[in-house]
Amino acid sequence: MNYRIFFFLLPPMAVFLLGYTFSTPSHQLHGRVTEPKPVPVETAVVIEKTLADQFETIGSLASTDNIDISSELSGQIAAIYFKPGTLVKKGTLLIQLDATVLKSELASANANLALSETSYERTRELTKRKLASEQALDQALADLQEKQNTVKAKKAQLEKLSLRAPFTGTLGSRQVSIGQYVRVGQPLVRLVANQKLRVEYTLPERYLPSVQVGQQVTIVSDAYPNQIYKGYVNYIDPAIDKETRTIAIEALIDNSNNLLSAGLFVRVNHEFDNKRKRLLVPEESLIPTISGQKIFVLRNDKAVAVRVKTGAHHGAMTEINSGLSVDDIVIVRGQHKLREGSHVIDIHQG
Repeated sequence: MNYRIFFFLLPPMAVFLLGYTFSTPSHQLHGRVTEPKPVPVETAVVIEKTLADQFETIGSLASTDNIDISSELSGQIAAIYFKPGTLVKKGTLLIQLDATVLKSELASANANLALSETSYERTRELTKRKLASEQALDQALADLQEKQNTVKAKKAQLEKLSLRAPFTGTLGSRQVSIGQYVRVGQPLVRLVANQKLRVEYTLPERYLPSVQVGQQVTIVSDAYPNQIYKGYVNYIDPAIDKETRTIAIEALIDNSNNLLSAGLFVRVNHEFDNKRKRLLVPEESLIPTISGQKIFVLRNDKAVAVRVKTGAHHGAMTEINSGLSVDDIVIVRGQHKLREGSHVIDIHQG
């Protein structure tokens, strides 16, 4: 009777043992504990550099000079010597107004001047010989000076008919045509100086004691993300904006390659003068969380999450104010697959 009971109990127990065997995790199979496969990652070393304080903000580019070229005299356009969009140097002839009438008037004025010079010389000789009065000599001199002034005025008017670039810059679209009659002050073409640009931006009022003329500024435009332009502060507004609590700043940027244009938005990095040693990590190593930033640090082939306090950005690097030490190894790629204590392997070190 007891043998029959044992016979019927044996199959369920065997099934239980068999099921336990197949349900055991692979890393605990046969009583052994196996490590999970390491997560491949890329790492970087925390570095220390002596750098100045920086502040990043958004700014706008403006030209240093920007005018509509116009004529001081009315007249008909005789010739146009430029193409829209070209770079011209200071003094380049752009537009010539018809000078036929003024040239004729200048020729007449020169003829009258020649007669006055002859009359003056004759009167002076007669005065020396007491054959003419001093009054007659004074009258001849006054007439000569009047004729000289007339010639100067005609030459000045003639020069004003030749419209030249007042500074080196890039020309805009042509607003007139040959043969067109133009009025005094009528816009003919725009000239913009782009070789140096002003970047206009603001700083929080807390930086008032630190900001100075001559401090370095770097800018980057989305139009040319791989180009970094350098410049220097040349203007600080003496008053703080009451509404925004900011200081208006201007810096001059070298644009000798003529790629940037006035009106572009740019990212501005303003450097202050107080240099000190700073810990830096690649920006991509940071993981944002609800409670702040964290970084996975490589310790004994394991990932350890560390809370950090960040400071200013320095290009692709971010300043770490607390949480890390120099020469710590941080994980910069693959960290989003990690958990605390995950085994990792640096793909560049095997």
